[in-house]
Amino acid sequence: MLCQKCQKNPANVQMEQVINGVKSTHFLCQDCAGMMSAVSLDDVVKGLLSSLINLNVNPAAGAVSPGALFATKCSFCGLRFDQFTDSGKFGCGHCYGSFRNEIQSVLKNMSGTSRHTGKIPHKSGVELKMKRDLENLRGLLKSAVESEEFEEAAKIRDRIKDMEKNGGGQNG
Repeated sequence: MLCQKCQKNPANVQMEQVINGVKSTHFLCQDCAGMMSAVSLDDVVKGLLSSLINLNVNPAAGAVSPGALFATKCSFCGLRFDQFTDSGKFGCGHCYGSFRNEIQSVLKNMSGTSRHTGKIPHKSGVELKMKRDLENLRGLLKSAVESEEFEEAAKIRDRIKDMEKNGGGQNG
């Protein structure tokens, strides 16, 4: 099948558009698809960040007001949060700390949590795995005590003490 636009090259891209609720499908070559696509990746990132941030801005619920949110600024490079949302890029490594609360809000809106639950690197993930294991054990201990399973609670308590003794005892 030839490209529906140039009628010269083979069509290897299927592009679907929805305009005013009407869906149309176009079969294009790579060159024509690149020219026809008016939306760049930067535009997608900007739109996504803006919509996610707007989801979290609710002054009535005690959330940060839009003016205060966009006034947040990196103390190191001076990048404002609204500049980050426009570009999708941080100015420096310190921006992560400066925009920590805003980023956590965005992540919670995107995935329901701001905590990474994926794979952990083998080489550098030992400490993080130990910390997660301790947190899980402490949760099990709390459940066992609440349900009055004291023998099980004592076993879990001992496991926690062993882990803390062997180098996993960060209280985080």
